[in-house]
Amino acid sequence: MIKFLVTAVIVLICVFLMALMVCLMVWIITRLLRFLFPQRFRPAAPTGKKKPKAKAAVSKSKKPRSVVGYVDEEADDEDDT
Repeated sequence: MIKFLVTAVIVLICVFLMALMVCLMVWIITRLLRFLFPQRFRPAAPTGKKKPKAKAAVSKSKKPRSVVGYVDEEADDEDDT
């Protein structure tokens, strides 16, 4: 039983080390490809823009409303009292 546990611990340590080595190799290959081919393997930069929805395409054809002369009637009523 002890021999089995020792063997299992050794196997688990070896599997863990192999997984670390695979991750390191993938990281190195990715860095090398980005260095050799920067246009093709460039990291995706977050643009901050959301993809337009189907409804947004319809609203683009309309002219935007002007908010320069907008007056909130409820706010005016509260100020008068």
